[in-house]
Amino acid sequence: MASYIYILMRPRITIRDIALRANVHFTTVSMALRNNPRIGEVTRARIKKIAEEMGYRPDAMLSALSSYRSSQKTPRYQATLAWINNHPVREQLYAVGLYLDYFEGAKARAAQLGFELEEIWLREPGLTRARVGTILRTRDIRGVLVAPLPVYSSIDLLPWEQLAAVSLSYSLRNPKIHTVVPGQYHAMSTTLKELRKLGYRRIGFVCDREFDQRCDNNWQAAFWVDYHAQPLESRVEPLWYGTEPIGEKPFRAWFKSQRPEVIVPSGYMVAELIRRMGLKVPEDVGLAMHSVPHDDPVNSGITESGFRIGAAAVEYLLALLGREEYGVPEMPQQQMVEGCWAPGKTVRRVR
Repeated sequence: MASYIYILMRPRITIRDIALRANVHFTTVSMALRNNPRIGEVTRARIKKIAEEMGYRPDAMLSALSSYRSSQKTPRYQATLAWINNHPVREQLYAVGLYLDYFEGAKARAAQLGFELEEIWLREPGLTRARVGTILRTRDIRGVLVAPLPVYSSIDLLPWEQLAAVSLSYSLRNPKIHTVVPGQYHAMSTTLKELRKLGYRRIGFVCDREFDQRCDNNWQAAFWVDYHAQPLESRVEPLWYGTEPIGEKPFRAWFKSQRPEVIVPSGYMVAELIRRMGLKVPEDVGLAMHSVPHDDPVNSGITESGFRIGAAAVEYLLALLGREEYGVPEMPQQQMVEGCWAPGKTVRRVR
């Protein structure tokens, strides 16, 4: 019993206790326990071994209390985060409404927490890896958000080993880092379920192959699952197109052969093609868009909540910085933010 009481009353081991045993400053212990690359690997291993021998356990309640107290204070400037734009033309990124929402959401959430979000355009003439490294060091930027890329590609200009990084799409081929993205598979599944509840049976899918690749093929994955669950008479073969916009002639041929009752397109050009054919939406054929802006009262489809996704990406990035997790992760994680169905006026209930 005496030994049991001793265990209960034994003082909690702190990082200062570990620092005293290891003969280092307590901040070195804190950084070593969080795998900060600024602390050498040998030193990190030695400190972790001492911490384990001493029975050190992080105090979750203390961390929660510290976070709560910080959240009650008026935010003051903490640091600068980078927003990485790798589009050939700087403004091209923001021509996509969803991506603009990403940026606005990220910027607003960063400001709420005391951080600035600064854009770095990687296609600026003369920009090199060395120059990018200098910019980041000069502005003491340790965290970056990678905006969606125009094509499925890699980025070589960033010193990834020194950064905490989060991507807002699957379009970054290399390196593989943590991502915060819309739940696109569920978005397509929800779209198809809502359309079938309205009575639609023959659902057409018109999609840019490269666009779907940059979405990790989530749209077509959900479509094919639904496709194979339907009787043969309800199946509609998808229409694919590539780098060139879909032509009027192939669209007419596909529409005539497949006879879709409603179409889920990856862009707004299908609406114009339908208009040229003299058809009315939704009377003659319905339209359910991949991504409907939150303030669009007309188009039916999924609202992907880009503002929330941008805010969530900042929160994820700050969590990485708080844990001092720099470099390319061994096991990248994904955080998905669900969208919601927007009924709109481009679909209707059918018999």
